Amino acid sequence: MSNELYSRDLGSQRGLGTLEDSDDSGTLSMHTPQIKTSSTAVPNENPDAKRLIWRDIYAEVIQRRSIFGLLKSVGATQNRVVLDQVSGFAEPGQLTFIMGSSGAGKSTLLNILTQKRMRGMRIFGEIAINNQLVEMGDIKKYSAYVQQDDLFIAEMTVQEQLMFAARLRMPSIFSETMRKETVEDVITMMGLVSCRDTKIGKDSQKSISKGEKKRLSFASEILTDPSILFCDEPTSGLDSYMALQVVAALKVLASKGKTVISTIHQPSSQVYELADRLILMAQGQVAYQGIAADVGNFFQSCSYPRPIYTSLPDHFMKVLSRSENDTEQDHIRKVEEIIEAFESSDAAKYAHYVTHVKVSSAKRKIKYVSGVGKGYSASWFVQSWWLFVRSLRTLIRNPIVLRVRLVQVSAVSLILGLIYYDSKLTADTLMNYKGAALRASSDMIYMFMFPCIYVFVAELPVVIREYQANTYSPIAYFIAANAADSMQYVLFPTAYSLIVYSLAGTLVKHEFGYSRSFQQYLRFNILNVVVANLSASLGYAAACICGTAPIAVTFVPIITSPLFVFAGFFIDLRSLPFYFKIFPHISWFKYAYEAHLILLLTPIDEIEGCHNDWIYNSSSTCTSNNGNNILRSLGFSPDYYWVNVLILVAMIVVIRGLALIIFTVRVRRS
Repeated sequence: MSNELYSRDLGSQRGLGTLEDSDDSGTLSMHTPQIKTSSTAVPNENPDAKRLIWRDIYAEVIQRRSIFGLLKSVGATQNRVVLDQVSGFAEPGQLTFIMGSSGAGKSTLLNILTQKRMRGMRIFGEIAINNQLVEMGDIKKYSAYVQQDDLFIAEMTVQEQLMFAARLRMPSIFSETMRKETVEDVITMMGLVSCRDTKIGKDSQKSISKGEKKRLSFASEILTDPSILFCDEPTSGLDSYMALQVVAALKVLASKGKTVISTIHQPSSQVYELADRLILMAQGQVAYQGIAADVGNFFQSCSYPRPIYTSLPDHFMKVLSRSENDTEQDHIRKVEEIIEAFESSDAAKYAHYVTHVKVSSAKRKIKYVSGVGKGYSASWFVQSWWLFVRSLRTLIRNPIVLRVRLVQVSAVSLILGLIYYDSKLTADTLMNYKGAALRASSDMIYMFMFPCIYVFVAELPVVIREYQANTYSPIAYFIAANAADSMQYVLFPTAYSLIVYSLAGTLVKHEFGYSRSFQQYLRFNILNVVVANLSASLGYAAACICGTAPIAVTFVPIITSPLFVFAGFFIDLRSLPFYFKIFPHISWFKYAYEAHLILLLTPIDEIEGCHNDWIYNSSSTCTSNNGNNILRSLGFSPDYYWVNVLILVAMIVVIRGLALIIFTVRVRRS
């Protein structure tokens, strides 16, 4: 195999110019004009073209240690080597496949190049772009990464998703008109015209197809015009036709002069023929690296000719995989022979020339750069505004969720209002008032906390993905999402307050007339809004701490149930043992319960059946002749309504601040 293989004119290979929609179903017609590129693919001829080179990449998984890492576990093995002196390169204008069986090291290599999932590994080697050594983090300046799973906000349309990405990721020098024009060009290039106004949706909803989602992932990443594009298993979960469409889209991007590198699993013959170069991994080493179409000749030279009617990728993957008749030693020996044969080939010599001769020989440990860049394209205000718009749009486009929540609030408030309808405070009905106060407090906590957890956790993977793409700050997202959600935590508690007060408002009506009752209603509504927002804060904190909804909804009762006991309804807080004295002070139920009791009891100047200041007998629950004295007998102060409200507001600030810190750490550590 001569070096002439590496100076072929790419125009002689199959190429794709554009992807065009053929009908409303979103299917594509693929045109195959000749791609005009340099015969030698020298990246320096185009300042935006980037030849990516990696040299002597060595990676091993660090074994866990016991006793806080001081001593190795008994019988622990040595660190497992996953990549052993792997070198290679990818040219601009070419589509490069990285293939290999499970455990061969292809995903690890891609993770190192993209700086993903590197924790727990020791890595050495060098990275170069256009023959110039760079730090690992510098690759992010020139590249984009399309991961295997396509994560989007389901309520957004294709065009809205691309405009959102354009506004936050394209440089600030671009005007709004230029961003829209770029989005239109990308929609046309990726064949998304027919579904541009369709909601992205989820798997359980009517949505765009999987192939369109994958092309939307490509479109979202190329808005910034990256020189290098990494793809992780882009055809995973797709049928053969959709897989061909997706890889054809990659071919189009390569034809624009981009360096496209993709891991791929079991490609069909048609898909494989679109590849320009192949890097074949086996046992953590390179088993072949060169022109994809010539891998068959290489395996034939190794005494593994391709059987008739067998596709080329199926053939070499079968050779490198362990068969049922092979022992482990036989399989290892066979793979080692193939690796040795490649290392002595002309293709390996050319690869060595590109990766070692043209680049200086200094070797150093690859620097792991925390974070995703030195800055964002959009300002913090711009990020927050468009995140707020997206969150609000997502909320409005979920009418079923809003209707269900409205029905829930209406039903609960209606039942509570009817139970306490026209209830008068007497010596025997004090428990009704205490129950109404506790019920109103717990309704606001539990009705809004758990739905908040599920919604927030559902968006967490999307936020992590967009943060990794350097789209926006996690702080901007958290504040914008909170601002958008806070609207429902005002409207629904207001509806709850209106229904409950309309039915059970006679609890606080007395000779002072309507104005005093309306004042009491406003206080009742304010208290419910504050407690509902506190509930949302608890939901945010639980979601950020746990990361998944099942764990969060299991974790929350561990905190809320004990604090519920310390509200003051089930036990006189003054009789608590000294080691429990602190808990009422951190129980939001206590402050909400006390505030509700103050609203209910302070307007009552005389209790029917109670004529003395203090009545103690076994036949009556009456302990006082007015509401203020009842509050004092329970250990509460009639003048502490606003104090309780302010404490609840302070709790909101503290809990959301804690949630913000945990959320930011979780996203950045991802």
